Amino acid sequence: MPLDLSMLSEHEGSFPTWVIDGEKGTAKTWTYVNLPYEKGLAFSFDGKVHRILNQFPERKPHWSVFNAMLLNEVAGSRGPGLEDIGLTKAGYDTHDFMMAELRRRDQDPSVRSIGLKEMNRLMAEYHFLQQATGGKPITMEDYTLPQVDVVVFDGLRELSGIEEMRMRYKHKLGPFENFANRGLWKTRRLGMRDLVWAARRAAKKAVVATTYPARVDVVKDGVVVETRSPPNWYDIWETETDLWLRCEREDDPRAGTSKFFVTVKSSKFVSFPQGKRYDVTGSSFTTKVGKQSFYDLGIVEGPPISPDLAPLPAGSHVRAPDEPAVTPEDDIAAFLAGSGGD
Repeated sequence: MPLDLSMLSEHEGSFPTWVIDGEKGTAKTWTYVNLPYEKGLAFSFDGKVHRILNQFPERKPHWSVFNAMLLNEVAGSRGPGLEDIGLTKAGYDTHDFMMAELRRRDQDPSVRSIGLKEMNRLMAEYHFLQQATGGKPITMEDYTLPQVDVVVFDGLRELSGIEEMRMRYKHKLGPFENFANRGLWKTRRLGMRDLVWAARRAAKKAVVATTYPARVDVVKDGVVVETRSPPNWYDIWETETDLWLRCEREDDPRAGTSKFFVTVKSSKFVSFPQGKRYDVTGSSFTTKVGKQSFYDLGIVEGPPISPDLAPLPAGSHVRAPDEPAVTPEDDIAAFLAGSGGD
């Protein structure tokens, strides 16, 4: 019998991982909520996701948004004088909670079984979580959920901090304690990778993360010759990213107005031309790149692609269409209905 290693072959699907970065107030959350994903699971680290979803009443019921900082907020209430222990334990349990939420959407029953045990452990430890079940253990029937279109980690910097607290808890370190063994940081990296891989199994169409830009000085002969601003990737996100968008805002103090822009800084897809900058003021990135791009990605469902929406030949570029002004709500509704036009 010939050796068959097909299970090790690279997956050929067009399942994109997005990283959206930008300074505070540049519409990062607005950008990914406008992407044509109807059902989503978001881990919010700043409490702002619902404020954006509230503007999309037709979409909000299909999204689950969790406050990923909640256990940190209650860390000090785990017992008198245990605040330091609570901070690291909160990071440990927050990781497990996110993994349990992702695993309940996994198609593998054995993976869901692991998640069910994690969720029941958390329910037993946190009284406010027990309100969801009346203090009774969760059954597999109640635990299992279908896959979502997209999983979002809204705040990689905060997620990295949670993974650091988890690392410190596992190695019995205080939240601010110095340590000499630099190899312990590998625990943080492994925790981040576990979340990314679990998210890719819980989602059908995409994984999205938001972060802030970093500042990197390029030094030559002791002189700074260039300053670059890549995202704060945090380990696996750099290798996993297929599409990197940068959100920017330009203010006009005299007019009292602002303009918003999204630039495709890096792309593995020809329908999202690298380097293209879109003015999304009063519109959305989804509208500006055009429906063709999302058909090419395989993330917009609908009727068969008509000849004018046929896949682009290699080396082609999609130009931002001139479109009449529409509200983001109308825009998304048209995309999801399969009737939005370029």
